[in-house]
Amino acid sequence: GTKPGRIQIEEAGLPVTEIPVQVSIWSASNPDEDPGPLGDIRRQLSDRFDFTVNVERPTDAWVINQILDGAISNNVNNKVSKRVKEFIEAEKAMDRFEPSQEIRQLLASLYVDYCIESLRSIEAALLGIKIRGALLKRNPSIDDVIFITRYTLRHRMAIKDVNSILKNLEQRKNVLKKTPSPAEIQTQTNDKISVLSKAPETNKEQNKKEWRFDILKNIIKRLNKNINLAGRRKCNNIISNPDPKNIDMKAPPQKALSISELDIKEYVKTEEELLK
Repeated sequence: GTKPGRIQIEEAGLPVTEIPVQVSIWSASNPDEDPGPLGDIRRQLSDRFDFTVNVERPTDAWVINQILDGAISNNVNNKVSKRVKEFIEAEKAMDRFEPSQEIRQLLASLYVDYCIESLRSIEAALLGIKIRGALLKRNPSIDDVIFITRYTLRHRMAIKDVNSILKNLEQRKNVLKKTPSPAEIQTQTNDKISVLSKAPETNKEQNKKEWRFDILKNIIKRLNKNINLAGRRKCNNIISNPDPKNIDMKAPPQKALSISELDIKEYVKTEEELLK
């Protein structure tokens, strides 16, 4: 009834000796004969069995022929040998596939919510999940809980209660699929932080572009104003002094210079200087 079990040896004149042992019992039962299926046996006894597997009648004619002929092909022997090796390797690696705290919490909540009588059923489920994870070489998940629960509760609860638990597990599985994992949440958070960190730079660059555009717009506006003013002055002069002889023309006080001879400050102005 306990795991691991123990053998205690007592002999007069000798100290008491205890030997820990791990006992596994495999049994078969014909549902049509006494004692019947394991679910019909006294619960104190049936609860000591971790798992039950129903063996159904063959539905393939080829399987029946193999049974009648008593022939087991080499292919079947090879598959059995391969499977045995897989179980041996899984046994060595079992400690690396411990069920997570989330799975333990899930099984604990099932035990409480559905009033499961025996705590051994939860212990058996954890053992089965661990074995399945080692066989498949991956971390246990809720799929393993659903798979193992059928075999740990079938002989401990009414079939309707087992089906209700399985339905509940399927619903939780669907919810978990829609919920992002911690890694996905971290990735999304990092993306948001990256966007926020780039936002000030983007705004700064945008403001810089807008400032340049405003300067260019002001320059063009001032040029247009000067051109219009010069045009109006020219028109006024032509109207008021139609005869070129009457036009008052003044030569520049100094000889014109090429742009290469001028100081850069004389032809490059800032926005503030242009607005004065």
